[in-house]
Amino acid sequence: MLRVLMIALASAGTPALAEIVTARPLAELDWRSSPGDEVKIAAEISLLYQTLYNTGNLATREVPNPEGLFLERLMRQEGVFFGAYFPQNLDNVLCDLNTHICSRERYPVSEKQLLDLSAHVGGLESSPSRWRFRGHPDLKVRIPDYDFSSYTLLTKTQVPSDWVPKQYTPSHMVDCSAWETDCQSLVERLNPQLYGKKTRSTSQTVVLPVAGLSVQVPLRPEEQSQYYDLLSKMGDEQPKNETEFAGPSAKQSGLTLESHAPDISRTDLAIQSLERNIVSIGGASDFGVRDEPLFDQQVELFRLIQHPFAEQEELPEEYRGNVGILVLDADGAGTHCDLTLDALPEGTNTCGEIEAAPHPIRDHSLHVVGLISAPMNQRGIVGLNPEANVIFGSINREFTSPADILNVIQQLQSNAFQGVRIANMSWGFDREVGSSDFLRDQIATLDSTMLVVAAAGNENKDVSEDCRIFPACMHQLDNVLTVVGLDRDPSNPSLWQRDQTKGSNYNSEFHIGAIADNVLSTIPGDRLGRMSGTSQAAPQVTAAASLIFSAAEFLYPDLIEQKLAPKIVKDRLIYTADHFLGLQSKLKSGRLNVSRAINVVDTQIVVEQENGPVSYKGSLKAIPVDHIQCLQASGDVTKYAWGSIRRMIYVPNRDRYILYVNDNYVGDTLDNRYQPLRRVDGCNLNTLSHQGKIKPRGGDEIEFRLGDVVDYTSALLE
Repeated sequence: MLRVLMIALASAGTPALAEIVTARPLAELDWRSSPGDEVKIAAEISLLYQTLYNTGNLATREVPNPEGLFLERLMRQEGVFFGAYFPQNLDNVLCDLNTHICSRERYPVSEKQLLDLSAHVGGLESSPSRWRFRGHPDLKVRIPDYDFSSYTLLTKTQVPSDWVPKQYTPSHMVDCSAWETDCQSLVERLNPQLYGKKTRSTSQTVVLPVAGLSVQVPLRPEEQSQYYDLLSKMGDEQPKNETEFAGPSAKQSGLTLESHAPDISRTDLAIQSLERNIVSIGGASDFGVRDEPLFDQQVELFRLIQHPFAEQEELPEEYRGNVGILVLDADGAGTHCDLTLDALPEGTNTCGEIEAAPHPIRDHSLHVVGLISAPMNQRGIVGLNPEANVIFGSINREFTSPADILNVIQQLQSNAFQGVRIANMSWGFDREVGSSDFLRDQIATLDSTMLVVAAAGNENKDVSEDCRIFPACMHQLDNVLTVVGLDRDPSNPSLWQRDQTKGSNYNSEFHIGAIADNVLSTIPGDRLGRMSGTSQAAPQVTAAASLIFSAAEFLYPDLIEQKLAPKIVKDRLIYTADHFLGLQSKLKSGRLNVSRAINVVDTQIVVEQENGPVSYKGSLKAIPVDHIQCLQASGDVTKYAWGSIRRMIYVPNRDRYILYVNDNYVGDTLDNRYQPLRRVDGCNLNTLSHQGKIKPRGGDEIEFRLGDVVDYTSALLE
C-alpha cells in the first residue's frame, strides 16, 4: 500500500487537513460528461470530484488566490469546472480541502451510506460551507488538478415547430471539423425534413451537434481491486509528473472507507460510482492481425471480400464496439484455445494443426464462431470482427417438434431484450409455408432491434418460385438478410457448387453473396479446419454487419432514437456489394465488400478521368442534380430523387447504370431509408452533364461531371 503523508493544519497561506498522497498514478480512465446539457455537466463533474475525493483519488494542486476569489469563480478560471450551477457537494469537497479558510457542520453518515460515494463527502453529510475569503498576497488554495477537453457528438433535440437551421447557435466548445464542414451547413444536411415540412405539433425533433467534456482520470488501485492487474498494466513505466492525491482523513470525519470497510476496494467503488461516464475500462492487445500464425492462409478470403485485414490494416476505434452477436446453432461441444485468453500449456505455440476433414455437424458451430470473432492473440486465425461479443445459443437443427422453433424464438427475443444486435443462423429447415408463419411473425417483431442473417442453404436449387427454406425465405422481412455462397474466382465469381446436388441455393431476391468455398476457422479440440457451404458465407456478412453497427453508433451515437435500425444496416450491405454480370439473376446484389460497407461517413465515388478511373472518399459538397432521369427503352423517363439513391454503378458493355434507391416522397419526407430498397437495372441516364463537388479527406474540393461517374455510393446517413 502507498504511504500516506498527513499535512498538518498550518498558516493562512497553506491548504489544510486532508490526506495528501504523492505518487505515480497506476492507470488513467477516460471520463466523459453527457453532451449538451449544462445542468447535467455540472452535476457529473461534481460527482466525479466527490467520488475521487471519497476514495483518496482526487488529484489536486495549489494555486495562488491573493484576491480571495470564491472558489467557483477560481475553478472556472482554472478550467476545472463547467456547467450551469455549482453543487453544494462540490463546495463541501473544496471546503474540506481548504480548512484554513472554510468550515462546515460535520455529521457522520451511517456505515451503510458510506459505501454510496454519492451520499456523502468524506464520510459526512452535505452541509453549508462557511468560507472566510480575505485577500492576502500569500493566500493559496487547493483545487482539483485535471485537464479537460471538449468533444462533439450529434444528438436529437426538441425545438419549436417553426424552428429553422439558421437559428442554430453552437457553443464555443462545439467543433464540426470531423464532418469537414461548418456547423451551420452540417445542421442543414442533417435535417432535410425541415424544408417544406408542415406540422401541427408545437415542437419537432432535429439533429444537432453538441459538445461535452472529457478528461483522463488517474486512479491508484489497491491490490484487492478486481481491476488491479488490468489497471496496473495501463500505467506508465516512468512517471512524467508526480501527482498529489487527496482524500478525507479520520480527523476530519471520524468515518472513512479505509477504517470502516478495509476489505472493500475503493477503486471498485469509484468505478461503480462513475460507470455511466467512464468510456471504457479494458486492456488493449499488443498483437496485430499480421501476428496470427495462420494469417497467410486467411488473406485470400480477406481480399475477396475487401476486408481491411487484407492490407494488414488494424480496425480503427470506431469499429471496436462490443456489438452483441447471437450464434444459434447445434451444440457441437468443445471449446478452442484461440477463442479464449487463458494461458496455453507450456511449449504450445499455436492452437493446433489444420484438420484435413472436419466433421460437418460436430464442428459446425465453433467454425462459425471463430470465423466471426477469433481475437488477435498470436494463436491461430483472426475473425472478421475480433471485438464482437458472441453469445452462443444451442438449438436442435433437426426441428423435430414445435418446441424447437419455440426455443429459437425465445432465444431471439430474450437476447434482443439484452441488447444483442445480430443473430447468425447458418442453418435452415424445409417446411410447408403455414408452419413457418409463427416464426416469421416473431422475427418480424424484432425489426427495430435485431438483424437476422440467414444462410441460403446448400441444395443447389433455384428457389425463386417455391421458396420454403426458413429463415432464408423470410427475406422480405426488413430485418432478415439472406446470404448465398460464392466460389473464390476474384474477377468473375459464380455460385458455390460442389456437385450436382451440393451447392448454394439462390433466388433473385436473396440479398448478398460471400465466400462459401474452403473457409478456414476454428473447430473443437484446439484444431482448425476448412469447411464449405452457405453456413460459412453467412458469418462473414454477420461480422460485417456488426462493424457497421459499431461504427455508425460510435460516430452518430444519438442520431437515431434507440439504436441504428437493422433495415438500414441490411440495405447498406446490399447496395455496397461488388457487382458481377454473372450473378445478376442469382441474387439482388453481389459479393460482400466489407471496406465499402463499413465506411459509413464518406460519400464514395469513382470518376472516369483522362488517365483512367480515380476513386474519391469524402464529403459531398454539391449534388449534381435534384433528380436522376432514366430513359427507358419505351421512351418513358423515370425520375429518382438524388437523396433516395444509395448506389449508382455504370455497366460499360451495356452502356447503362444500375441504381439502388429507397422509394421516397412518402408524405413530405425527402429522404426515407425506411422505404423498400429497389434495384433498377438498365437506367440510361438523361442527366449526364450536370456538375457535382466532393471534398476528399485532407484534400481540396473536386468537381465531377455526372456522366463521368463510374460508381457512386452514398454515406450511410447524410
